[in-house]
Amino acid sequence: MSTVKNVEKAGRQFWLAGLGACLLGKEYAVKKMDELLEGTNSLVNGVLAKGATIEGELKTKLQSGFPQDEKILELREKLGLNKESKQDKIARLAAKVDALTEIVATLTVKTEETKATTSAPSKTQEAAAPAPKPAAKRTTTRKPRAASSKTTSSAAAPKPAARRTTTRKTTTQTKQSKTDSE
Repeated sequence: MSTVKNVEKAGRQFWLAGLGACLLGKEYAVKKMDELLEGTNSLVNGVLAKGATIEGELKTKLQSGFPQDEKILELREKLGLNKESKQDKIARLAAKVDALTEIVATLTVKTEETKATTSAPSKTQEAAAPAPKPAAKRTTTRKPRAASSKTTSSAAAPKPAARRTTTRKTTTQTKQSKTDSE
């Protein structure tokens, strides 16, 4: 029975070795997880600290303003965009339009008056004007025009052939033609 006891003893030792290995593995895993958790926490804390510093810098920049804002304001003043409101601009433009319509109206009246005076000339002016002479006819002899290469080439160009259409005989037409021929 000593062999049975030896086998039991060896089996118990393997069992205890397996339990010990599991316990060591668990302790190692817990230790690594703690390290990772601490590393992650320190990483997150570092990122949060950097974010807070960047946020502070942005707030100070926003409070002090951007250099582009100053340039934009200067440009708006140069263009005259800050000086008057939209209603003032509309009123000013409406006054200009009214002035222009008055000018156009006076010009149309003047042109109508000048047309009226020039369209009804007096009889003395008509009599004083001599009648226009008929134009003299040109008498030149022309040589007959030689056939140019353009006219010959266009005349020699063949016309496209007419499209040929064929009708397809159906079976009833072929049967009738066979019966007719018999």
